[in-house]
Amino acid sequence: MNWLPVGTLLGELELVEIFVEYDGPRLFSVRSATDQFYLAEWAAGLANADLWLYVPVSATRLAATRSGGLSVRAAFANPEGIGYLVTMHFDTSLPDEVELVPRSQIEEDWLPAEDFHLSLQTATHRPAGTLEDLRLKAYQDGRAMFRVEIDAPDVFVSESSTRSVSSVLGSLQNVFDNFGLVEIADDPKATGSFEKRVKDRMETDVLELQAASFVIEIGAHDREDLFGDSPIAKVGERLVNLLAVDIGQQELLDELIDLKPRAAKSFRKFVNELQALRSTVVVAAASSYRGVKGQQLSYEQLINLSTLLKEILPTEVREIRGRMVLVAGDVPNRKFGLEDRYDDAAYEGGVSERALVQLDHAPLMGVYDVLITEYANQQKAIGETNRSYRLEQLSPAEDATPIPATFTVVTTADDVTGLWS
Repeated sequence: MNWLPVGTLLGELELVEIFVEYDGPRLFSVRSATDQFYLAEWAAGLANADLWLYVPVSATRLAATRSGGLSVRAAFANPEGIGYLVTMHFDTSLPDEVELVPRSQIEEDWLPAEDFHLSLQTATHRPAGTLEDLRLKAYQDGRAMFRVEIDAPDVFVSESSTRSVSSVLGSLQNVFDNFGLVEIADDPKATGSFEKRVKDRMETDVLELQAASFVIEIGAHDREDLFGDSPIAKVGERLVNLLAVDIGQQELLDELIDLKPRAAKSFRKFVNELQALRSTVVVAAASSYRGVKGQQLSYEQLINLSTLLKEILPTEVREIRGRMVLVAGDVPNRKFGLEDRYDDAAYEGGVSERALVQLDHAPLMGVYDVLITEYANQQKAIGETNRSYRLEQLSPAEDATPIPATFTVVTTADDVTGLWS
């Protein structure tokens, strides 16, 4: 049986796609010889013929209907042009008939239920390029670039929530600013506004923004990459490394401590924004100097990372200043050991970038004025508090007599703004 009318004013038609089939096509799309698309449905059955309703439809309206963004009933009840009622007789010797049907004459009985929606993958904007494409763009444009690609498995429309896109974009810039503060500033402030030189060097431009689900590409505002490495290139790579699915808990904690509370907090917020999208996420960073690196995280992996960050980020941060004896120093592995022999206290842990040079030239068993940051993480489930230490400064003492260390609380989860909350 021929399901399409022949020899009518609709012209020669080609079946494009069948959406509903029952003893033959019942809801489908067709295209005319002049590339006009029609949405067609079985409207009614008569004693000797079937009635079919055809309405002209644009590619955009067809995509919206296929994806479920527009109900099938709405597509037929509010057509983009005049409709056609096609009569196809069971007696194939009789010619097919077509009658013009204005919107006002489309009968309720011809239309499907109000809640009937299709849910088919639609043709969307072009997908994000490969990692190599991003690397080549960064090289050709002479600036560091960063991409976030969101792939929501249950979203089929070529559009995205403005709120979702702006949340990710704002959180991403906040990460760049806070990570950049650690890269650029000599003594990063825990609170307050950013220095102008930090903001200027971490400024980014939106290079591309696509829907479905959505892709964001940003690039460094200044083309420092033309002359070698740049802070934004370092930040982009560092962010991708932190999102690696195989990163260990201790390695992640060490990196976050090295970043300082303010930057670590911005990273956690960025991860939470990504998790809220309930999607697979691909992040990538590229620059002329550093090449390209990317990571893909499933929704489940983002949940695990968000949970881990909540567990391991310190709930209290304080400074320990005093005069101590250096009992261990491992520059390659960035580890230290210090003893306050008067107070019978010992500290060991990681070493900041600034203190690493000082440690490299520090004889063991010498007496030093030190600055150590203590990070405390309360494990509520077992009622214990884990503490870790980071050496921030190591200066030779003027005399060899150790004195008691003094403790200065900088911030806790209960005062000021709560750096880790």
